[in-house]
Amino acid sequence: MIGMKKAIMVVLFMFFMGWPVYGQTPSTGSEQGNRAILFEGTFLKGSAEFFGDSKEWSSVKSVFPGVEVRFKQNGRMTIGVGYQRWQLDAPSETYLTGFLVCDRPTAGGCPISANTRTITHHPQTGEPLASTTFASEAEGHLLSSTVYVNILKKGKVRPFVAGGGGVVFLKKTFHTTSFVHPNLKDVIGREFQFEKPENTYSANSVSASIKTVAGVNIFPMSHTVISLSGGYHNGTVFNLSLGYIW
Repeated sequence: MIGMKKAIMVVLFMFFMGWPVYGQTPSTGSEQGNRAILFEGTFLKGSAEFFGDSKEWSSVKSVFPGVEVRFKQNGRMTIGVGYQRWQLDAPSETYLTGFLVCDRPTAGGCPISANTRTITHHPQTGEPLASTTFASEAEGHLLSSTVYVNILKKGKVRPFVAGGGGVVFLKKTFHTTSFVHPNLKDVIGREFQFEKPENTYSANSVSASIKTVAGVNIFPMSHTVISLSGGYHNGTVFNLSLGYIW
């Protein structure tokens, strides 16, 4: 959220700095060029929805970087081809291991007549005796094509609506780590260890991507465009782009 606030402040600064030169800025696109390259940052609000599982994948970083090339920048319809790199993770899950203990243990374990109970925490410190934690992270490379419908074709401020889609190349990485309390043997009266205390593996996949946004293009000075938009792109997103027109 802090990164998004900084981005908005930069846009406002550039917008107002552009006022002194507005009188010199062409209001028609043909005087500037009909193509543009934009370097963008995308802020994801909430969870990404293109993973196809029940995990709540959220952003590791506040802003995802990307680049887009737009053609027919000054027409009624603009075509954009872009790339973005997303980094996400899912909430980790920790599971405690329970141990059967009794009041009068013997070398062979707990006798049938003994009172038994299952414990998961150290009786004195309250720390977990043993646990397994599952963590997940993902990296997505998004290739997309977008059609922008420009509501206004002239002026310094031109609103638009847009829609498109593409593909997402995903790499999910899963980590499993285990913990055993150093005094576990003293508590349960026997040795214990996990068969696989640590494990990491990855899985690759390809999925579809959908994009529908609305926003505004601002032309503060010649050959420069600032694009602000918000909507849906595999989740609720806000985009900020700064580009060069030629």
